[in-house]
Amino acid sequence: MEIKERAGYFLLKTKETKVGLVYSNKPKVTDELDLVINADLKNTYSLTEPGEYEIKDVFVIVMKKEKGSVYIINVDDINLLLVDAEIDLNEADLDAIGEIDILIFNDGVAVSSDTAKFVNRIDPQVLLIGGNLAGKKEELVKTFGEHYVEEPKKYKVSTTDFDNEEYNLHLVQIIDGK
Repeated sequence: MEIKERAGYFLLKTKETKVGLVYSNKPKVTDELDLVINADLKNTYSLTEPGEYEIKDVFVIVMKKEKGSVYIINVDDINLLLVDAEIDLNEADLDAIGEIDILIFNDGVAVSSDTAKFVNRIDPQVLLIGGNLAGKKEELVKTFGEHYVEEPKKYKVSTTDFDNEEYNLHLVQIIDGK
């Protein structure tokens, strides 16, 4: 799977599908997408309502919570979570979410001790940095650790990247993803 950052969304490219993971309320979608998650866009299959969906090689669970939505995405056996940090998840929610490889926050999330606690509860291997978090490298490293990676243009990832039982959280920011 390949991930590129665009204006307000991440573009996920699989063998069969182009998915837009929207983290901003004003995305500027320029790609032809098979699926959009977290936004209603004309002429594209969009997921915003609760339920389980399977589109080509992408499986998505959408959960509505009091303070927003939770999107669990499985692509090529890699589990991604797109969420607002303010969402309060109980143990049943965490069980439903399961093991997460890559965590993505919606825009507007602040780097704080509460955000750090949320990340620790989810325990992803990668926190994908985009939107308003992109300019906060020093704060992110101070809060989450020193494993900050800047990927030129795109981030290529496969299941073998997550085979290591002993890992440190990696903060990944895609630079110039156009």
